Order: sequence, then structure tokens, then C-alpha cells
Amino acid sequence: MKFNRQFLIEYKEILGNKLYYIADFHNFEFKLIIEIDGSIHQEQIEYDKERENDIKALGYKVLRFSNDEVLLRWDEVEKKVMALLPIPSASLTKEG
Repeated sequence: MKFNRQFLIEYKEILGNKLYYIADFHNFEFKLIIEIDGSIHQEQIEYDKERENDIKALGYKVLRFSNDEVLLRWDEVEKKVMALLPIPSASLTKEG
């Protein structure tokens, strides 16, 4: 399974100006966005909700994980991602 890092998602156009969000990780095949949240996200909860709703309105699935989850509990993160996808035997690796 391939992911693009720091992927631009166009979500709106106002007066000819396109507006974008930058997704931490993006997968084309499953229209999946994975966000890895640092401590700053505790201060921008409303913005994150609005952003996530805009992205979901475009047909994407969005998963959010904290930095600590990714660094300290990778097995749990992998299980959550894989549970969302219709791939019976695939797995994710940190390398790729």
C-alpha cells in the first residue's frame, strides 16, 4: 500500500483562488487520509473538526493518530488502519 506525504487536497475555490489542505498521508486507491497530530492540535480542535469535515465531504476517509500513538503503539495504529481497508492480508511498514 502506498502513501503520499504532505499531499495537497483542493477543497474549495473562492473568486478563482483554490484553497488547499495538506494531508500528512494520502492513499489514492482507498481515498484515505491519515493525520498525525502533535500537541498543537489540542489548541485547534474546532479547526481540525472543520477541516476533517471538508475532507470527508470530498469522499475521503480520515484517520487521526497522535504522535505518541505512532511512536509508542505502532501495532495498534496498524490494526486501526487495516481494519478500515478491504485488504485481507496486507500490512503497513514504518519504512514505506
